[in-house]
Amino acid sequence: MISGPVSTLQGHDGDAVLHQDAVELRFPSRLSTRAVKSARSPRRVPLSAIIDVEYEAGGRRPYLRLRLAGELPGHEPRRPELDVDALVLHSNRRADNGAFVAELRSRLSADPVPDPRLLAPDAHAPGLAPVTDPVRLRVSTLDGVVTLDEQRLLIEFNSGMRKPRRHELAIAELQGVEFIPAKPHRSGLVRFLLPGAELRPDPRRDPHTVRFMAGTEEGRMADLAAELAARLTPATEPALVSQT
Repeated sequence: MISGPVSTLQGHDGDAVLHQDAVELRFPSRLSTRAVKSARSPRRVPLSAIIDVEYEAGGRRPYLRLRLAGELPGHEPRRPELDVDALVLHSNRRADNGAFVAELRSRLSADPVPDPRLLAPDAHAPGLAPVTDPVRLRVSTLDGVVTLDEQRLLIEFNSGMRKPRRHELAIAELQGVEFIPAKPHRSGLVRFLLPGAELRPDPRRDPHTVRFMAGTEEGRMADLAAELAARLTPATEPALVSQT
């Protein structure tokens, strides 16, 4: 149960609400908010799953970012305007920004050591360590339907350019997952990496690549890629979630 808010901070692309037991990030649909964040709003992260608050106070676009428990070494998050765990702030409200971050950090210091397993499946971020909770995600995209469960990844393409049109991959076989966000007038893509697989330059003909449109599709595919990256076994090469 979510208790009443302790503190609220209005940002440039959304709001942050500090509850007794969680931080809730809200990204409304408006011109200052990227669609990939609005599609995944609201986002609630338990305080017990946050290890730190990254805070950039200066510059034209200051921001705060929640750093979550269990991030793999070397993981680089997305730019704040694309990161669902970050809030872009108003540069002319530095005192309010600093006070909110100080209050949140104070609350975190009083909580026990974070446990990655406390994150709900839909709260995972790219780079989280392997989890064991049951999951079944199904996302419809520009190219077809992608389904993820505990053991496998199923890709069902809607075009005959990919052979076969129905492609099933065991999670244990995957080496990593590459996520490239959409750009203006250009779709994004997720590439599922397998050892020794041929990398085809045209994603429309690659049986291991799925394209998606900006907005809701991008947000849902980012969640699926994050969940998959979190489930790759330690025996494989480190999961790659590229967000350039």
